[in-house]
Amino acid sequence: ADIGRRSVQMLSEALPELSERDVAWRFHIVIATLAFSCIPAGRVHTPFGVGIYNPQDPSEAISFLVPVLAAMFRSESETASRRRGDVRVGRLKVSGG
Repeated sequence: ADIGRRSVQMLSEALPELSERDVAWRFHIVIATLAFSCIPAGRVHTPFGVGIYNPQDPSEAISFLVPVLAAMFRSESETASRRRGDVRVGRLKVSGG
């Protein structure tokens, strides 16, 4: 728990445009993604079957996950977009007003 708190604190210092809540959620998503991706094959079936992607291949997983997770940390604060009334899902933007 202390490592998680310290990690969120350091990330918050590096990303002052994000609230601590935003950073904590994003860190939670990183940990969950990595934990799920590291589950041995056969314990959890890939949702799209064999051949489309291979989460058990460390190079493939790293080459895909690092840019995606980094982009998540670079994206706008959830709090800021909620203040405007916007919700973003990928490239889709739904305006609240």
